[in-house]
Amino acid sequence: MNNPIACLTALAGATVLASCAPVPEPASAQGDAAEETLAGLDTSNQCFFMRNADRYSEAPDAPNGNERIFVKTRANERFVLETLSNCRDIDFAYEVALDNRFGSNLCTGDTANLLVPSPSGTDSCMVRVIGRIED
Repeated sequence: MNNPIACLTALAGATVLASCAPVPEPASAQGDAAEETLAGLDTSNQCFFMRNADRYSEAPDAPNGNERIFVKTRANERFVLETLSNCRDIDFAYEVALDNRFGSNLCTGDTANLLVPSPSGTDSCMVRVIGRIED
């Protein structure tokens, strides 16, 4: 393309096509996906004592595919924990436990080890407290 007009025409056509391409939203415009997936999730700084963890149940997975569980702490209160690493057998475990060697309570944003029984022993995986849900 030695002709400058032909070069400009090709460049203009490429610009028009590029302007039609979908552009992903920036991360700040998407909002916190963790907050959007669970109705009633309070992500302000909330804490619970690990000794009050009464029951565990499966929660909807995070948008990024990480697994989540509910931890029932009081009659009308559950906390949402999200795995930060691969947590094998969590979907099939009848019981799980929080490792309390490093403190007696957990707050929003804190991480802890979740102990999950498996056929080969006990697996440990990191979880993070996402927030609290009042029933």
